[in-house]
Amino acid sequence: MPSNIKFELKVPELDIGIILNILRLILILDESLSCRAMGI
Repeated sequence: MPSNIKFELKVPELDIGIILNILRLILILDESLSCRAMGI
């Protein structure tokens, strides 16, 4: 049972990390696209 509890506690942390990484990638892509749009 304790192993299951640890797994349940780790899952939300991994989800938050994935979400933060996705947001960072989106921000980087938005900045690169805006720079290209300004350059064009």
